[in-house]
Amino acid sequence: MSITLKDVAKEAEVSVSLVSKFLNADPSGRMKEETRRRIADTLARLNYRPSPLARSLKLGRSGTIGLVISNLRDPYFALFADRCLKEAKEAGFQLLISPCEFGREAEEEALESLLERRPDGILYGLHLFPGRIAERLAAEHYPILLIDQKSDRFQTAYRDDAPALQAAIALFRERGHRKIMLIHPEYSLWPEVAGPECHKAGMELECRLTVPGREQRLTLLRELCCRKPSALLVNGWHSAYALLQLIEREFPDYEPDMVIDCFLEHPFFQNRRIIARIDGDQPTLVRKSVAALTARINGETTGNIVIPSLFRPSVSPVPDIPNEQELFLLS
Repeated sequence: MSITLKDVAKEAEVSVSLVSKFLNADPSGRMKEETRRRIADTLARLNYRPSPLARSLKLGRSGTIGLVISNLRDPYFALFADRCLKEAKEAGFQLLISPCEFGREAEEEALESLLERRPDGILYGLHLFPGRIAERLAAEHYPILLIDQKSDRFQTAYRDDAPALQAAIALFRERGHRKIMLIHPEYSLWPEVAGPECHKAGMELECRLTVPGREQRLTLLRELCCRKPSALLVNGWHSAYALLQLIEREFPDYEPDMVIDCFLEHPFFQNRRIIARIDGDQPTLVRKSVAALTARINGETTGNIVIPSLFRPSVSPVPDIPNEQELFLLS
């Protein structure tokens, strides 16, 4: 049988309201030091644990935060969700995860479904499309934090790739390149950053947009390999993985210099062609995002979060390429 506030109050010979004020550090709960010590000793002796449900009902909250992300089979999102779970738990919240496929309809459905469960706030890891739901969230000043995107209307947490891209372009130039091929997904901010940087460095930048489908992506990458650009800047680890596999299998003599966007610490991504990695520092992004969202839920005012990406030049190349099962790469 669980211990209640009434049990604690009876044992400590004080009122229930006084125990409640003690637990909530209520400044109106004035009491003698001896009374304070007696309540603390009684709480410890009876091993009292406050009820999260009762606290949530009192505060008008659910004690949960939501997370909308893409496919959990994707290592990036799986690791992101795992880190969010740990950070949310440490902050005293449960995490409700609503995974979905890319696309406006699927993403809106996932967000609507999550909102029906009334979380206290939401971490949104996909692209928030303008529309009815976004308008409603903005009008209600609902605590939502957008991950890896910019917004004039909502709080955001995103990585600042500019310094890392500057370092990448400088490294390419150092190695004698005058033209860079940038491979990037939709909504990537890399073209708008890399373009001006290449111009300043007196270099040419060609951008190619990747597509989500596996076969379509391979067709595009095969076409690029036939052209054999000498400097490749790859935004997205899926594309980097597919490109390296393609080169090994069909273009083994093609030896471009590559800078890739990748969070995975794996020998595969130390392939001899990779001269550097750009790492979005996911642990810091998650930690600061959860902290900002929970602070806002608690009534604090917090601004946008900007996390500088890490530029990691290659040190010890390892040419072996593992198979897809080893990397859990499912597209």
